Parts: sequence; structure tokens; C-alpha cells
Amino acid sequence: MSTISAIEEVLRALSPAWFILRQTRMDVELAGQHIPANSMIMAWLASANHDAAQFPDPERFDIRREPNRHIAFGHGIHFCIGAPLARLETQVALPMVLAQLHDLQRVKEIPIGVHVSLVFMLDTLP
Repeated sequence: MSTISAIEEVLRALSPAWFILRQTRMDVELAGQHIPANSMIMAWLASANHDAAQFPDPERFDIRREPNRHIAFGHGIHFCIGAPLARLETQVALPMVLAQLHDLQRVKEIPIGVHVSLVFMLDTLP
């Protein structure tokens, strides 16, 4: 297991951006639904990263998941320009934190507190 695969699974499971807003330029039909031109739509990246068609057993947190083609940082021309820096910072910081806090354990009986907004944030991590 590598630190990189663990980081990628965290990104998939708890994406830093949960949704993005886009505006249609023309009339669109999506899954049988008509969306008029100039409509605002909200695409849920967090939902896509839990799609069972893409990720077998998507609700299971698996740091050995391969392949892990999540879209936590977007995709295509809308891919986050800061993604490589965020990944690098985590690759440097995570081993340092784990080395300093070698007895770190999660309290499984207490749920992780998640603040739902445009950007993902943890409220509590027991």
C-alpha cells in the first residue's frame, strides 16, 4: 500500500469540492429530462465518486482501490490547477503527521463530523 493510493481514496471518498455549478448554452436532454438553454445546473462530484458503475462497492473505504479514477478535482478543461500541489503537500505532510502521532487511532463508535458546503470540511475527527 502506498501513501499515494491512500490519498487518492480519501479524495474519492471525501472530495474537497462536492459539487460544481454550470450553465447550459443550449437545450439539453439528460436521462430523459429536458434542460433549457441558459439553465443553471449543479453537478455533484461527490455523487460521481460514489457511482457503483465506476467504483465496485463505492461506500467501502479501500486504500488499495485500483483503478481509482475519481473526479475530486474535476475533469478536462475544468480540472483544478492546484491539484498537483494539493497532492504533493499531502504526500509530504501525511507521513510527517503519522510519524509524530504514531499512536493515532480513530474512535469508530463516534461518527466523523462533515460540514457540507461548496468545499468539504471535517468538523470532528474522533
